[in-house]
Amino acid sequence: MLGRAYERGWGVKRNAAKAAKLFQRAAEAGDAWARFNLADLFYLGDGVDPDRARACALYAEAARGGILPALNMLGILHEEGYGSHAPDPVAARLFYRAAARQGDGNAKRNLMRLEASCADAREEAFGTCARAAV
Repeated sequence: MLGRAYERGWGVKRNAAKAAKLFQRAAEAGDAWARFNLADLFYLGDGVDPDRARACALYAEAARGGILPALNMLGILHEEGYGSHAPDPVAARLFYRAAARQGDGNAKRNLMRLEASCADAREEAFGTCARAAV
């Protein structure tokens, strides 16, 4: 894919803005990987103005197109919060779990990390409540 070559600088001078235009054209033609790659650029603000809400929409389209890593990225966006959306660890967990069940290693790690942090928070909250009750 020519867009990837410009994004990475493979055989051409790196030009993320040109990559974004090429990904956009391929995404409009229905290419799910192009949607994913374009979403990455919007997520990072690489060659385009950062726009996590647009990245989220593109990751969702890529996920519907069968791109497994897009589910993990949706988990990350929901865990962090994006645009006007507050962090939503419950939604993040659902996305991580969906990707992990299909074998995405990054999603498995993110799911374990998120669940561990939630367990730590529950334990801390329980300790606070127990101390307050005494």
